[in-house]
Amino acid sequence: MSTPAKLLAKINLKEFIWSFMSRIASPVLSFAVLLMASRVLSIEEYGLYNFLFSVGSSLGLILVLGQNVLLIKHFRSNDDPAFADQNRSLLFMNMAWISSGIGVILVAAAIIQFFAHGFPHHYDALPIAFVFAGIFAVSEYMQYYFRIRGNIGLALTPRENIWRILCLVALPVSAYTGFLTSGARAMEIITLLLLIVVSYQAFRLVGIEGLGFLRRNASTTDTETRAIWTKESLFFTANSFFVSASLYLETILIGIFLSLEAAAFYFVAFRLAALLMLPVSIIDTIGVPMVSAKLQARDIPGAQNLVSLLSAASLGGTLLAFGFMLLIGKFALSLFEPSFADHFEVLAVLCLAPVTHAFFGPGTNLMMIGGGERYFLISRSFVFVVYVISLVLLGIYFGMIGIAFAGLVHGLAVLIICRNWTLQHVGVDTMASTALGLFRHWRETRSNTQPKRPTS
Repeated sequence: MSTPAKLLAKINLKEFIWSFMSRIASPVLSFAVLLMASRVLSIEEYGLYNFLFSVGSSLGLILVLGQNVLLIKHFRSNDDPAFADQNRSLLFMNMAWISSGIGVILVAAAIIQFFAHGFPHHYDALPIAFVFAGIFAVSEYMQYYFRIRGNIGLALTPRENIWRILCLVALPVSAYTGFLTSGARAMEIITLLLLIVVSYQAFRLVGIEGLGFLRRNASTTDTETRAIWTKESLFFTANSFFVSASLYLETILIGIFLSLEAAAFYFVAFRLAALLMLPVSIIDTIGVPMVSAKLQARDIPGAQNLVSLLSAASLGGTLLAFGFMLLIGKFALSLFEPSFADHFEVLAVLCLAPVTHAFFGPGTNLMMIGGGERYFLISRSFVFVVYVISLVLLGIYFGMIGIAFAGLVHGLAVLIICRNWTLQHVGVDTMASTALGLFRHWRETRSNTQPKRPTS
């Protein structure tokens, strides 16, 4: 059996279908919710809604405090009794850290709410964004937990599909009844709906793990291991900050320094560009845990072959999506607000980021799994400082197109850092171009194994 065939044979078909269907539905539903919100809110309130959503989502990614990555790195999902105690200890640490982060953000929300009367219009609504952040953090963790458990449907469907369907129904109904009066009220509605679906995921987690892991004395994991996990969590948390910044900082800064209307456009354009990440998301959802398992087994050649195929498939799908977006981009922007189409060039620049991400493959994930947290944090800190300075300067002189370009260059720099470290320390090259060598080797192997025709 050829190398690609062997790798494909290991993919759980049911998981792949769940991942594919959920990931396909997710951006479609997200687009529909964005469009619906633009129809039921004024342009200013729509900008406020997008501003609050960006703040809440960015803080939520940080508040998970790296416990999702720690889980995927150390949790053993094969139910081997030898790892049962380690798993319980890991889950206890996950819950303790996430609960602490949520507690802090809720206190901050209460303080802002108390002094809200003295805040400008869009800042007095920050408490609901903070509450959303706490729930979003739990949702992010649940996605990773059920992925590592092999239940892709339960990992993705609640937030990626069901939540968005509920939002798609609730927003127009609330507007029709007169309950939806502002962008902040829209944020309250989607926060409540997210709490409902996350509560169901938590219920299922308890059904699998029980409540024993919540008792500290249920674990005998040594102090040294816990110290290592704590150190890794701090690095993962710092990395989450940079990931969050790369996703939402630009929209937040535009909302603060330009206008809520400009923030509304940039959020929509960024979300449209994010649709191009769909091939990467589908493939990584299944592939990254498989790569992690191979690295844990010290199977570097197997990991390289798998990463090569993943990166090549991601790049192919993303390039097709890029071409399609260039064709329909202006029309898609005009659906939200006719004036948005005047800034199509910003969307075009934003769409280049997913292409570069697909080409360089899952380097960030492999760097975290492979132990490069410290190096990544230091390197990314320097890059982030340059990024922020570039945002300010390019934003002042070139507006939103300058901000989009700064984000593109920042993302490319991070991807190059990840690829170089992973190649040097893990022995895996994440670039999609490595698939050429894999397929060349496969063709040579196939030709050598075919019986030669007899010569007369």
